[in-house]
Amino acid sequence: MSRRRPSPQERQPRRPRRRSLLAGMPQFPLTTLVEWVLAGRLLAELQEQLFAMLSPGGQACWEHWLQAREVLWLQGPIARELSDEERATLSACEK
Repeated sequence: MSRRRPSPQERQPRRPRRRSLLAGMPQFPLTTLVEWVLAGRLLAELQEQLFAMLSPGGQACWEHWLQAREVLWLQGPIARELSDEERATLSACEK
């Protein structure tokens, strides 16, 4: 039994190839580790300043959320892949 080739009318038109969204854009350097550390410190300082501006009830809610997030993170899939030493290092950094 032979297969019949579809006629040109039955064929679906080919989809145009999608170009990358970054095609034609100039190359840019990736962020260095130092820049990530500085950005993290800046965000931590902003968080502290915003926390001080909250009402006492808002501060209590924020602290509760942070504790709940920490517990969920330590039980999450990424945390399971860390060694005991890495977990201890991260716990020491958060305090």
